[in-house]
Amino acid sequence: MVFEYSPDTDMLYIKFAEEPSTESEEVAPGVTLDFDEDNRIIEVEVVDARKGSVVKASTRCPRPDGVGQVEDMYDVDVGSIP
Repeated sequence: MVFEYSPDTDMLYIKFAEEPSTESEEVAPGVTLDFDEDNRIIEVEVVDARKGSVVKASTRCPRPDGVGQVEDMYDVDVGSIP
């Protein structure tokens, strides 16, 4: 997982994977999720990140043994950006 913040645009990017995005969806004002071809979240984009909010995101990926999926949950308090 990679966090990138652009102070010039006040945008926060949380990248779970370096795959190309095939679809995007704004899930809350200023919060967009990017999905890969398997409909997994690969990036969260937050506009006006310094205003502060908590972003909840999850990623789902196949388990290494091929049985089911693993889900990881992340809470990111973007209000802590200086």
